Amino acid sequence: MKLFYAFWSAEDQEWVGVCPDYPSMSWLHPIPSQALEGIKKLVADVEAGVA
Repeated sequence: MKLFYAFWSAEDQEWVGVCPDYPSMSWLHPIPSQALEGIKKLVADVEAGVA
């Protein structure tokens, strides 16, 4: 099971979704739940070989 979390970036003025298993990837969005959904989809696409 992968860990995903979101944190507020004062620099970007958006929430940043991250996955520690993929430290070079992130997903920014003004809504925290959408930042999480974005990083989850990105990781899934990478693992499936789509991205």
